[in-house]
Amino acid sequence: MRKLILLGIVALCIPSPTRAWCNTLPRLICAEYSNSELVVIVRVIRIQHVIPEDRNQQDGHIYTLEANRILRGKVGDTFDIYEENTSGRAPFVWKKGEEYLLFLNSDEPGKWWLYGCGNSAPLKAAGFALRTIESMKTRRGGLVHGLVRVPEGASKAGISVRLRGESGEYKALTDRNGEFRIHVPSGRYEVRPIRNRSSFTKSMFSYEDPSNLLIEDGGCAQIEFETSEDR
Repeated sequence: MRKLILLGIVALCIPSPTRAWCNTLPRLICAEYSNSELVVIVRVIRIQHVIPEDRNQQDGHIYTLEANRILRGKVGDTFDIYEENTSGRAPFVWKKGEEYLLFLNSDEPGKWWLYGCGNSAPLKAAGFALRTIESMKTRRGGLVHGLVRVPEGASKAGISVRLRGESGEYKALTDRNGEFRIHVPSGRYEVRPIRNRSSFTKSMFSYEDPSNLLIEDGGCAQIEFETSEDR
């Protein structure tokens, strides 16, 4: 999973590692919104280049951001982001005075990260994302989207996926690409693929935890599984 590490100013000396690859499933806007701690429209008010004293460490930039509109979560009127100059950085160019829509999560207080392959973008390119977020307010239930990986040569289609939750049990079947989609009422679920002679585990690429999946009204979740060889 490709992460852009976002740090409070006090944590600049302890950069977190980045991952420069993207998940197989493109990140759905409704899923990223539902599973982000903070979704915010910001304006860049200051950019500072940071060169570490240790030349073996990567340089980066501190971006001071003004929170113009908070769509989800809480943050101060202004906050700082640190971005290393690596392949895990944002897929757009930060510019002073420009506005951006950001989907953020934190590993600890004051330390944020965004998924570099997600839906964070300059505000002028975020119209569809904003309309999608607005439409979520009137929807009931949510979508579970997933992928089941199988060994090469094995059939991807027709694998049964069971969702068990507070409101009952629901089932879906994978298509020829191993993907499944199912709408369910809001609530908490456990998700398991089922096929004879195969065992499944959560993939390292899974966005959400299939053993404890929370679906909000209008929201989505995305999960991935991998399987061992058939016996």
